This record gives sequence, structure tokens and C-alpha cells, in this order.
Amino acid sequence: MPKIKILKYLTSPIIVILIIFLTFALYADVLFFDFINFDDNTYIYDNPLLTNGLTWTSVHWAWTKFGAPYYMPLTRLSYIIDAEVFNINPAGFHLTNLVLHVINSVLVFFISKTILKSIFAGGLVAIFFSIHPQHVEAVAWISQRKELLAAFFGLLSFLFYMHNNSVNSSVRDLSTPNYLFYLLSLIFFLLSLLSKPTWVMLPFLLLIFDWCCFDNKDSYRFLSFLKKISLFIAIALSYSLIHLYSTSAVEGHVITSLQSLSLIDRVLNAPVILLHYLIIGIFPFSLAGYQPYPYLPYPLWQTVISTILIISVFIIPAFRKTTNNLIFMGLTWFFISLLPVIGILGTGESILIGDRWTYLPHIGLFIAAVQIIKNQIQLRYKYKAYILSFLFLYISAHIYTTNKTIKYWKNSATYWTWSINTTKNNHYAHIKLGEHYEKQGLLYEAKKNYLKAHEINHEEPLYVIFLGNIYAKDNEDKAWFFYKKLLTTSLAPIEIIFKMGFTFMVNKDFVKAKYFFDNLIIIASDSNKNTLEYYFSHFYIAHLELITGNEEGANYFILKGLELLPFNHDKNCEYARSIILAAEDITNFRGTISKLDAHCINHIN
Repeated sequence: MPKIKILKYLTSPIIVILIIFLTFALYADVLFFDFINFDDNTYIYDNPLLTNGLTWTSVHWAWTKFGAPYYMPLTRLSYIIDAEVFNINPAGFHLTNLVLHVINSVLVFFISKTILKSIFAGGLVAIFFSIHPQHVEAVAWISQRKELLAAFFGLLSFLFYMHNNSVNSSVRDLSTPNYLFYLLSLIFFLLSLLSKPTWVMLPFLLLIFDWCCFDNKDSYRFLSFLKKISLFIAIALSYSLIHLYSTSAVEGHVITSLQSLSLIDRVLNAPVILLHYLIIGIFPFSLAGYQPYPYLPYPLWQTVISTILIISVFIIPAFRKTTNNLIFMGLTWFFISLLPVIGILGTGESILIGDRWTYLPHIGLFIAAVQIIKNQIQLRYKYKAYILSFLFLYISAHIYTTNKTIKYWKNSATYWTWSINTTKNNHYAHIKLGEHYEKQGLLYEAKKNYLKAHEINHEEPLYVIFLGNIYAKDNEDKAWFFYKKLLTTSLAPIEIIFKMGFTFMVNKDFVKAKYFFDNLIIIASDSNKNTLEYYFSHFYIAHLELITGNEEGANYFILKGLELLPFNHDKNCEYARSIILAAEDITNFRGTISKLDAHCINHIN
């Protein structure tokens, strides 16, 4: 790269100091931000295991908890340590996130300066990484500690892998590997996966790096590279099995699911989403908050055009030599590392654009972009001042946008209001904003947002429950109106209906409890008739019949429930007996007990 007066004074320590200062200065406000009611509640401030800090119980939970949303013991341990040091104070949790982002930015500098063989170019990549507006989500949102921690270990793994061989020589020497560095790279890769599975694509990134940064390419070299990453692939496949088990352990109703779209539709949507990520990555000046995944396939013409544009991005660097290999490597890194998060697999969160998911892909994109800038300066040396001036303005625009975006993460109200203002028909944002207002005691604002969420998505059963619960505080008739609507929503799962009946029963509102249990039995489909909720509804109706003095009805439902249950008959008899005896103020239940005992004895005989 041509010498530019100020650039010749740039050294690695100066670049590192600049990155640290710039990042801390830009993100300093987050130290005064609150938690938000989007995963922060589940992970931290409503998590009783964190309130006691570092204990054997909390450590055991961190290593044995699967699901919610996946297996990430090191991330949970980091929360536990924060709780031990800072208590449940958001400032301390934000500080840890910020420190991790600063360290990651420095690691990106050391990796990119080695790949690009330039301190200035490496510093430019690291500054883009540090200040990019899309990375605000990973830093300012405490729940995205997993993204930062996985990146920290993943970047260390990549760095040690690079130095496993003679990376600084013009021709890399694969015959004299440093086995200590190789082992450290494997260990840090595993630690990355134990923080979040995002870096499961690292073996492929290492393969791309080896192939593009090695001058003499042939089939033998490719097999050598493949052999070198075989242990990484083995770890990735092993952890993928753990991840699949972990996500399968997640139970309960979800408001939105990628499974509502077929695999073909999700595949056809993928090029459009990839192109969207590319455009936003280059021009990140109009970001949005929470963006739900589109539950309709994009028009086919959008898929075709997006596919053509993505392929065209690769055409020139793919058939050029020398430094353009790095452009190809960076772009391939970008697109490959996005594949797990664009909805094809139908697992994970139902989000269109997750800014946090760009944390790893952007490293490749920025390497490609800076290599292009280097090429342009070398080809158009006399215009270097204009190029660098444009670069200064471009970075300034990033800083301005990032500073503006950070402020939206101040608390739940600012974040969800931003999400509502930057997206259309965002029912989930309205329900979360309503939750925040309800917790603050602002019932009118909470009702307004709950009603808006229900208006946008009137088939979501949880929304009518939210409305019923909040109206129950001052308007019982209105509350019951919404509770009954639960039975008319086509998406209402039998588990939620059962839970509503059980909740009313515990609260001694027996008429409403029986209403839900009766309707559950009536509307249950054939597939739902094999569930415990269906069987036990009969027992609870018997309990409620006894409370109202209807022994004949109680007898019918107890025996019907026992006939339906296909397993563990003795245990079911004990459970049915306990339900009957739990009924309070009952003077005439011996007949029901006698019929139950007779039925159970006859079954044994």
C-alpha cells in the first residue's frame, strides 16, 4: 500500500489504544442503561438462581440446563459471576459486555492485520467491527452476552490456528505445525460452542482461510487442509447433536414459529434475506428493532434477483488471482456464517434480521471491503486523498448511527417503541411494551398495547390471556370476555386451555375452571386425546363436580378418565383418589371413593 504521511506513524500499540478508546467512548452510555424485558428477565433479573451469586447450585444449573434457548453453560457462568460481583445491577452486566466487545475488536485487529499484511488495513477492519451500528444489539443487550463470549473464544481459536503454521512466510509451511497452538485452537473452539453455537461454522471458515491464503492450490493441498480441520469438524458435529437435543428440550407454546413456513419456502426466502444482510452491512444507516420473520414466502422474482446479485458479487474475485483471493475469502466467510441464522433449518428464533447475528459474518465482509479499498488505492494512487476522505466520512456516519442506535436500548420502553416505529404490524413489540407498562403500573398504556397486539394477531391465544389478566384488575366482565375468547382462537394449544382451567381452580373460581375443562374435552382433536391434559381434565371436572355436590357427575368423570389413561393404572388410581380427597368442604364423597376403589380392584383382578 502506498505510503501516506500519517499512516507511517501507525503501529500496532497505537491502533490498539485507538480501538479501546473509541469503543469505550462510543458505548459509555450503556453503563447507565437498564435491563430490558426481552430475555434479560429470563436469564437474569427474574432468575432465582442468580440472586445468590456463585453457589454449587447455580454452577450445577449452568452446566446441566438444556434449552432456553440452547446449551450455553459458559454464558450462564458469566452471568453468575456478574451476579456475584455486581449483584443484580445492570451496570455491572453492561460493563462485562462492553469489555468483551473491546477485547473482541482488538482480536479482530490482530487477525485481520495478519491476513491483510497491513497494520493500517487490519486497524480499519477492527474499527469497522468496533463501531458498526448492527453490533449495538450484541453489546447493549445484556442477553447477547452469549454472542460476545462465543466470539471471544472463537477469535482466539482462529488466532491460534493462524499461528499454528508459518503464517507470516510467503508460502505457508504445513510440515512444521505448532501442536501447542493447534491444541489451544481446538480448546478455544470448544469453549466458543459452550458459550453459543454460532461458531459451529468455524471449521469451514478455517478451510476457506487456508485455501485462499495459500499460493499453491491443488487437490493434495486441499486434502491436507481438510485433514488439518478434521478434529474441528468432529467437535462441531458432536456439539450439533447436543444443540439438537437442547433445542428439542424447549417446551411450551411459542408465539411465532418458523415451522409455519415449508422448507421450500424458507429456502426460497434465504437469498432475499442474505442480500438484505449484505446491503444493511454496507449501508447500516436505517436500522430497525425487533423484526419478525415474514410468515409468507417472498415473491419468486425477489428470490431470482437476489440470487443473481449474490452470485455476481463472487464472479470477479473468484476468477482473479493474488489479493482478490482475500475478497473471495471474506465474502464466502460472510455468507457461510449467516447460513445457520436465516431460517432454512426452521429452528431457533423467528426473526428476519437479527443484528447480533452479524457479529461473526461481518469480520469476513470487512476483510473483503478493506481489501477492495487497498486495491483501489493501489490502482488509483492519485485519488488516494479522495478515497481516504470518503472513508473518513463513511466511518463518521457509522459512529453517528451507532451513537443514535445505542440510545434505543436504554430500557424496555425505548427499545419496543423503536421496534414499533421502524416495523409494520409488530404485534410482539406491542405485547412486550404492554408488559413493561403493566409492570410500571401504567395500566391504560398496557391495555392499549395489548389491544393493538390482539388487533394485529387476533389468533394468538397468549394475547387474549394478557388482556384477560389485566382487565381482571378492574373489570371482571371484560376480563371474562377475553378469557372466553381463548377457546375461539384457532392457535390455542390444549396445554394453555388446561392451564387456564387449573389456574381458576387454584384461585377457587370453580365455575370458570369447569368451563375451561369442559370445553377442553369438547374441542380436543384426536391427536390431543392422547395427552395428559385431556386425561386429567376428567379428574379435575370430577373434583369440581364433588365441590358442587354432583356425586353422579364426579363418578362418571373419574371412571371415564381412568378408562382413557392407557398406562400406569395403579398410579392413576392413586392420583384420582388424591384429587377427590383434595376437594374441600365435601361431606358426601364416600360413594365416589367406593366406585373408584371397586374399579381399580377389578382392573387388578
